[in-house]
Amino acid sequence: MFADSYHVFVHLTDADGVIVAQSDGAPANGTRRTTGWLPGEYVVDPRTLSLPAGLTPGAYTLTAGLYRPDTGARLTTPEFPDGRVRLTELPFP
Repeated sequence: MFADSYHVFVHLTDADGVIVAQSDGAPANGTRRTTGWLPGEYVVDPRTLSLPAGLTPGAYTLTAGLYRPDTGARLTTPEFPDGRVRLTELPFP
């Protein structure tokens, strides 16, 4: 599906947009490169985020996207011009 190989990123950001936790890497633990994806196919890619000690209470935003590891350039669309899809907002007590 993709001519270029992309990596996945998942970011947890604070109210100022600062990344406080992240997980990056090739999809499906490196077993499903995006160059081999088929149209309509679902690729499962579990990710784990480790929260830093001393994380302050507040609302955090979980985002995800794809980027080229050789350039860092994110895959964008008109709906997501910055290459990030907002997944949810998470409260941290």
